[in-house]
Amino acid sequence: MLILALLLQAQVRPEPVAPALTQPRNPPVPVESIFRGDDPNLEAAKAQSSIVVMGQRSKRLKQDLDACIAQHCPPQRDINLSLAYAETQLVMGDYHGGRETMLAARKRNARYAAELPIDVADLHRATGLFANLTGHPNQNKTSAIDAIDALKSGLPHADTRVYTQRLEIGDAMRREGKIDMALSQYEKVAHQGREAGLPEIEGMAMFRSAVLLGALAYALPRFTRPAQEEAKAILANTSPAFLPFRNGVRMLQARLEPASRRPAAIEAALAGMEPDDNPQPMLLFAPPLKTENMGFGAAQRTADPLWADVSFFIAPDGKVSDVSIVQQTDGLSLKWLALVTKQVQERRYAPQRRTRDLPRLERYSFIADTQTETRSRIRTNSAGLRIEVTDLSPVPRPSAAAPATPS
Repeated sequence: MLILALLLQAQVRPEPVAPALTQPRNPPVPVESIFRGDDPNLEAAKAQSSIVVMGQRSKRLKQDLDACIAQHCPPQRDINLSLAYAETQLVMGDYHGGRETMLAARKRNARYAAELPIDVADLHRATGLFANLTGHPNQNKTSAIDAIDALKSGLPHADTRVYTQRLEIGDAMRREGKIDMALSQYEKVAHQGREAGLPEIEGMAMFRSAVLLGALAYALPRFTRPAQEEAKAILANTSPAFLPFRNGVRMLQARLEPASRRPAAIEAALAGMEPDDNPQPMLLFAPPLKTENMGFGAAQRTADPLWADVSFFIAPDGKVSDVSIVQQTDGLSLKWLALVTKQVQERRYAPQRRTRDLPRLERYSFIADTQTETRSRIRTNSAGLRIEVTDLSPVPRPSAAAPATPS
């Protein structure tokens, strides 16, 4: 969901419409671990992750975690239970509770990085995610750096997971609005990936740069040429590892065309897509959201989380349908939700060789960052607003391509 997260920062002026609040078409529930990746036992995960039973699961996990801590259980079990419990807190909207769970788990287990580098890095990443969701984006970057240190404590420095985590530092810089630093970080990782013979890492870094530059070009035309040059460099790389990135920048190039030539350019980009059997959907285009019209009034400055879960389906041709609000917190403006559902409806994903619509579920968190009041040193919540998107969708499984129609 990188493209979406980046485009949310750009500034446009969409016309709000009424959001879809009707019963969605069989919305998915979060069945994979948000922090740990794919769950190998899909059906068991689905049974445990239903929104209906999430509260019961959270209570049971809390009891298991408390017992683990009291019995001084092995650090890996402590980490696993802490992450599982924090995931239920995230899904239920208890961001502050989840952050406290992660901070405590990190304090207990960070010292085991050399023995459990991946597990401890997961702790740091989850801690950073909750810091970001509770209005502390600067601490998110610190956690990303801590995760790299953990990985380097027990893995070779050339391990792909180290490079991937370095990209997350660039993402954290972008969230803070430090665009030059983010672009520099992406360029550095791209060079490191190239030198190490890791084209996937190189492509991921170059693609992040291209998307960020493209998002900036929507508001600042001076970024159009750098975005186009980065896109051309990606298209010139014929490595199979670059395939999804080549497809991604084809649409990016089309969106950078003048308005009069844009529709034809988009159709040409879609026609030129290379076949990709990766079951994970590739977002090609999402219209930017303007967040300045979502500012909190003085009476609405609050540290309480405001969020909504949005379900939708991606057709094999990449178009989106059945966008619905599954659940939301009280106090969310209908205009805010209208902006979100309109943006999701207008997305375009890369076409895929499958026969069924792909269900997706995303959490939209509306965040007022903490700030220090001038002359008082009192921490308050900003009157500004930003949006963070967390993908709660089940991880799609590879499926056989549709058989060709006999001639």
